[in-house]
Amino acid sequence: MKVEGKIEVKFRDGRVAEAVVRAVSPDNKPAPEGVTVETWRSRRKLLGLIKCSRGVETFLSTLDDLLSSVQTAERALEMLKGEARKG
Repeated sequence: MKVEGKIEVKFRDGRVAEAVVRAVSPDNKPAPEGVTVETWRSRRKLLGLIKCSRGVETFLSTLDDLLSSVQTAERALEMLKGEARKG
């Protein structure tokens, strides 16, 4: 069975979207056999495509990993922005 899904995450500006895409893009490469993950930016959005021929559980796990990475990158950027305001 092949499972495929697209994600779209909108950010407040394109710079944040680009930074998050760059932060999670290294995760695109070491996917296990039967799984592909692509991410890119379009204006203020991170777009992603996940294809998986290893079953629904693997697909959902991959999706969860990607969204977790996006959230972590966004939080890190927020922290850096806060530090820049203080300094």
